[in-house]
Amino acid sequence: MNSIFSRTSVRLAAVAALFVLAAAYFIISMFGGQQEVVVARVIVKPGKVVAATDVKLQQIPKSAVPKGAITKTENVVGKSVKVIRYPGDTIKNEMLTGKETEELAIRSGEYIVAVELTGSSVADMVADGDTIAIMPLSVTSATTGQGTVEPPIISGIKVLRVDRKEESGSALSGSTAVVATLYVIVDAKQVQAIGKAKSGKYDVILEKKAG
Repeated sequence: MNSIFSRTSVRLAAVAALFVLAAAYFIISMFGGQQEVVVARVIVKPGKVVAATDVKLQQIPKSAVPKGAITKTENVVGKSVKVIRYPGDTIKNEMLTGKETEELAIRSGEYIVAVELTGSSVADMVADGDTIAIMPLSVTSATTGQGTVEPPIISGIKVLRVDRKEESGSALSGSTAVVATLYVIVDAKQVQAIGKAKSGKYDVILEKKAG
């Protein structure tokens, strides 16, 4: 009797293990695992010719790979970027020099920074020529390690151009989200502040509509 019970338990355990493996394979197949993309290793400023030491390959979840992301460093090296890229930022085809370089011309001392918004109401409303503010969210105090501090809002940022597209959400929900890339004009001080904001979480406020 005990022998029959033991064999039955082993069979049930084997079936359960196979079910878990099948479920894991199904989830991995659906959501894709990892993908290598080209990211900035250092700060790459607009107009700078990208060197091999400026970029690297980094693995991120396939579901998080932005449209147009470049997957081979040789497709970036030797070209210039139109917008500043901070360490860890992905480099997309649309950010490399091309026919739109003249359109994005700026004055000396100014920089163009790409700010991405996903699933935000501002992503639907903001347009070329608008003025926005970037609000970094609360962070732990670096000096005391206690509580949170409210970083200053970076205001008065002029939007040069908006590229808007829809991206699919999860395979289960079937939803879509609006992703807006805002190309904004900033000065040297704002570049540093935005770089810090983009290293964590931030929100964007629409301050003023153009016209």
